[in-house]
Amino acid sequence: MSATRVVVLTVIIGAYVRERGWRNAIGELCLGLFVLGMVPAPFLALGGWTVAGLAIGLCYGMQLIPAVVAACRTRELHGVAPSTGVMAWGEAVIWLVYGCFAFDIALLTGGASGALGAGIILARLWLTGHQPFTPASRRVAVV
Repeated sequence: MSATRVVVLTVIIGAYVRERGWRNAIGELCLGLFVLGMVPAPFLALGGWTVAGLAIGLCYGMQLIPAVVAACRTRELHGVAPSTGVMAWGEAVIWLVYGCFAFDIALLTGGASGALGAGIILARLWLTGHQPFTPASRRVAVV
């Protein structure tokens, strides 16, 4: 996990705690960490570390599914930031390349599924002529 991601997640958790209050947030955060930590447990028990790693790799790519669905279903892409897609794609490609060198199926799966998801979002933005920095009154409609 990169230092930037740690800082961003810390800020998000801090904002969540401030919004919900410490007493409410701590229980909810612990429950969330427990549930997310238990996702690979059945795979670990049934198939060992390789299968658990594969499940975690798939979960990495699956986190983009809501964004992919939203980007493909909507006609108004003003809320979709291309920079987020580029960062997600870049991170996934780095994991994919690392997985190639490490010969690790979990890293390959996570990198490939993440790059595919982010690539679909970026392709949708490109194909629709998304112009995020142009005022709405000056945008050109692409048919």
